[in-house]
Amino acid sequence: MKKKPNIAIIDTGTSNLRSVKYALEEFNANVYQISSYKDFPKNINAIIVPGIGSFPIVMSKIKEKGLDKVIFDEISKNTPSMFICVGMQILFSKSYELGITRGLNIFNGEVKKIETDPKKIVPVIGWNKISNKNNCPILKKNFDNRFYFTHSYFVNTDENEKNIISSTAQYGNLEYCASITYKNIFAFQFHPEKSGEEGLKIYKNFLNLL
Repeated sequence: MKKKPNIAIIDTGTSNLRSVKYALEEFNANVYQISSYKDFPKNINAIIVPGIGSFPIVMSKIKEKGLDKVIFDEISKNTPSMFICVGMQILFSKSYELGITRGLNIFNGEVKKIETDPKKIVPVIGWNKISNKNNCPILKKNFDNRFYFTHSYFVNTDENEKNIISSTAQYGNLEYCASITYKNIFAFQFHPEKSGEEGLKIYKNFLNLL
């Protein structure tokens, strides 16, 4: 029998962790909620940074508790890592949400407000289809690529980072980054845990990497 994986969910202080926890436990994972650097246990197989809340508040919370160090440490060890919604956004250089806030700068790019027009209501709330751009190992087995989005900002990657985009979404005349894949980093602008069976496949495929 395959050993149950140990998954650390990084508590950013703003996220609803319960739905992510339930999704992981659906596939027989041991789940640990991590609120500070000193709480990080040994023998963790993967980390997940869930996303609800504003970019500056999330960055402030994770720095206050040393959770940015956890993220950097695990990425440097090539630990499989999943980042969701604002969790994906903080991987980039900076955001213009409520002023200018520096991100983790793991990737080059900016987080910008979606401009409204008669065809675009902001915030974006609801289901949207994604278009796969490369062979992401945890997206490739999804048959109906419709997922649940809720956000007002999007990631605008630098030109030299376009290769990390694993899928895009279309909203009015705006095509934007819906997910990224780089080595063992997997990040999503949408919420897999709120996306029904197709979203659960993402968690299953992620855990199958371990």
